[in-house]
Order: sequence, then C-alpha cells, then structure tokens
Amino acid sequence: MKILFTLILLLFYGTLSAQGSGWYRQPITTKAPIGIQKVYDKDNAWLFTCKQLFRTYNGGQSWSPKSLPTLPIDSSDCSTYYFLTDGEIYYLPSYGDYNIYHTLDSGKTWKVEDYHLGYTGARGFLAVGQDSFIAHNQTNYVRTTNGGKNWSLSFSLIDFNEMYFFNSRYGCVVGPSKLWIPNPNLPLAAGFMRTTNSGESWEEYYTGLDCELWSVWMIDSLNIAVGGNLQTLGITHDGGKTWTKIPSGITEGTFHDIHFPTPLIGYAVASGGHILKTLDGGNSWLELHSGLRYQIDTVDPIYFNSVFFADSVSGWVTGEDGLILHTSNGGKSWVNNYIPKPLTTSVTPEPFARKTSISYELPSAAKVKIHIYDILGKELEVLESPGVQDAGTHTIEFDGSRYPEGTFHYQIETDGFYGMGKMTKVVY
Repeated sequence: MKILFTLILLLFYGTLSAQGSGWYRQPITTKAPIGIQKVYDKDNAWLFTCKQLFRTYNGGQSWSPKSLPTLPIDSSDCSTYYFLTDGEIYYLPSYGDYNIYHTLDSGKTWKVEDYHLGYTGARGFLAVGQDSFIAHNQTNYVRTTNGGKNWSLSFSLIDFNEMYFFNSRYGCVVGPSKLWIPNPNLPLAAGFMRTTNSGESWEEYYTGLDCELWSVWMIDSLNIAVGGNLQTLGITHDGGKTWTKIPSGITEGTFHDIHFPTPLIGYAVASGGHILKTLDGGNSWLELHSGLRYQIDTVDPIYFNSVFFADSVSGWVTGEDGLILHTSNGGKSWVNNYIPKPLTTSVTPEPFARKTSISYELPSAAKVKIHIYDILGKELEVLESPGVQDAGTHTIEFDGSRYPEGTFHYQIETDGFYGMGKMTKVVY
C-alpha cells in the first residue's frame, strides 16, 4: 500500500464526453486543482481541489462535496490530505497556514494539532507505524509516535520532492541532484536517500539516472521504482546501491506519480498525456492509451500527474483540463468521471440580523439541499428545496434567529453541481 498520497498540482475544470470510439472536450468554465487522494475499491474514492473534498460511492458517476475546516489564514494554494479511515482525516494547508488539522467525523469538525511546520506548508503526510505519522514540507519533516498528541522535528534535508515509507523502518526520499550535503566520494549528489531505522539516519546513494526525481514507490525494502524528468524511469533491487535506467518508450515528459497495487503490477503517469503499466515489478513498461494528448483548444500536451489503484485493474488518473479518468480493466479502456461544477450563489441581506436568503442559479432542473455549518465546521441544519426546481435562479431562506451572532458557512448539494459560501449574523 502506498503511504504517501499524491500532491496536487494546478489543474483546470473541464469536461470530457463520449463520442463514437473517442472523446471530445467541452470548454473550461473554472480553474481548480484536482487530485485523487484515496481509493478504497473500484467504487469508492476521494478527490480534492485546493479548498474542497469530494467523495464518490459509485465509481465516479457522482461526487458529493465534503466540508473543510475554516482556516485562520486564507490558503488559496494546494493542500495535502491523508485518510486513515473515511471519517478520520488529516488536512495540511500548503501555504498561508502551516498548522496540522485532524478530524474524526469526515470533516464536520476539526482539531488543530500542536505542531506548526514553520516557514512552508506541508507537502505530504505518511503513516509509518501504529499511531506513528510524518508530516513534511519540501525541507523538513515532523513526526508523532502517539497518534498526533505530540509532534517533533525529526530531520532536515536541503530539498526533496517526495518521501515514502514502506513500513515503520524503511523509507526513502527523492528529489533534485542536491538532497543533502554532497558526498565528496560521489560524482554527483544523489537525488535519492534511504533510511533503515525509521528516519534516525539517512544514507545517500548515487543513482546515475542524470535527472531530477519526482516520484518513488517502494515495492519492498529493497525493490524501489522511481520516476523523474527527461522521461526517466529507474529501478533498484538492492535498496538504492545500484540502479538500472528503464526505457520508458516516450520521447518527452516528467513522471509525476507511480503506484503499485501489487508487487508486480504498477502504473506511472507523466506529463504529455502518458500512462504506463508494468507487469514485472518495474523492470519494463508499456504505454497505455487513453486517446488524449492535448489540452483544450491548444497544441500543448496534457499533464497527467496523479494515479491511484484500488487493485490491479481498478483505478483513477487525474490531470490538467480537469481530467478524471477511471478504468476497471487495467487500463484497456478509460471513462471520464466528472466532479460537480460550481454554482453561482449569493446571500441577501449580508450581514443579517435574523433571516437571510441564499440564492443560487441552477443550469438544469434539480432537487437542492443546503447544509449550514458554524464557524468550527459543525453542521447545524439542512435546508431543502420544495421538490425538483426548474433551471434558473432560486432562493431558500435561512432562519438564524435561534443561533448566536457569528459566521456561518453554507454548502449547496445537488446532482452534478455544488455551491459554497459564508454569511454573517450581527446583533444591532
């Protein structure tokens, strides 16, 4: 099981529709980051944008928005999530707020952990043993051994792109050519470091791959697959002491993510619209064909950057233009999954003293639910439309007279669309 989940990159909302044997893409409506964060099985998965989580229970046919914590500092950049269970989640903003958030109820309420990552926000979160977790940014990582009650700085590196732990003892990091103080006995700083004692010490190895490494997967403590820029894939069978460069079969692209659902079967995704598969533990790779190569209305190649499989045949790939591709046959064919599109919403009056109206514009007929939360993310009530509403602008009244003054958040839920916002009650 991969323990470090995907870091999100800047993507764009878009849609993809079946047309004959291929696909056609519809225009982008809104920019938003997307990434697959947790896959349980072929039907159940989480994905995220910078400020929104979505959950599917039906293989991506529909996605339900989930609430996020109200942050003390606005963080508009990409964030990191780690799912211990469906209800227990760690949330780490990448920029603007460097705290570690923890929820036990699927995001309805959040607790701020007692450690602050410092100068830059988190880049990843790992489970390395029972009640033992690591949160890291690009240079440091902090660790807890008691389920998050206490955190401490464990180690500092110069720079790295991804960290991975196979179990509580064995882990590694990959990155640029200079991860740590260059070893004078090596012709080039490694870009790869490995620990065998839970991160108490690290050993640097020279890969000879002549690239910047961006992704890593530990099949076990000795067999490790890596990917980087310059269309580079590599494999080691002795924990990093010696490396073999594996032909990728592509002429351009950076490998941003690797995932092995079994010791022999693995998938890798790269910029340029490339999806590769191995059947022999990373010793050789073949390209899978999604039928997509270029971004909407341009000749720029698509960037696939996130891959996660529930088993050897069922998984998701995400990329630019809002692409969320799902396969249930090991990549022989792919289906596009849509996340809900944002609705135009407003609140009048704002602020309000007793009551206010939440307005939203439906592009098609739908039944609407509006979830109301307090400033801490606790759900207070659910407002519902009187049956199915036609396309157009509608309002639902919120009676806040029984609540104290303060800020409330609302989340509109309907098939294929969602809306979010906040409103403030004041007592004059």
